[in-house]
Amino acid sequence: MKKILSIALLLNCLIVVGQNELNLVPIPAESSVQLNVKTKFIITKSTLLSYNSELLKKDVDFLISQIKFYYGFSVVSKLEPVNFKKKQKIKSNSIVITLLPEEYANTKGEEYYDIFGTTSNMQIMVNHSKGFFYSIQTLLQIFSKTSIKGQI
Repeated sequence: MKKILSIALLLNCLIVVGQNELNLVPIPAESSVQLNVKTKFIITKSTLLSYNSELLKKDVDFLISQIKFYYGFSVVSKLEPVNFKKKQKIKSNSIVITLLPEEYANTKGEEYYDIFGTTSNMQIMVNHSKGFFYSIQTLLQIFSKTSIKGQI
């Protein structure tokens, strides 16, 4: 009976370890990965990187430099204010970084971030510039593992 229980626990551990497909460092407090090989976003020279707060400018510039390092081209960035009272239409072929105001921010802390992606765009929502820093670290780890230029 002890052998069966030990084998069951070992298999359960292997299943849990296998579910973290990204193997991020540092390990996020919480993560949910839903990958679909048919729906990958591809960064191109014409991808627009928009952000809604000047507080993110330094990190946006760093992300652009890393895109250039990994893929050999730069993308354009643009500061664009966000009206949180209306549903935002996200432009095709864009990465949108949104610093949430306190009344909309998630209660999970300054380092919290969400990354959502489709075939036509990517949205990064953060509570603080610290969260944007960690989201960039996640993207860099994904960049280093992708085999197709610009594909996430």
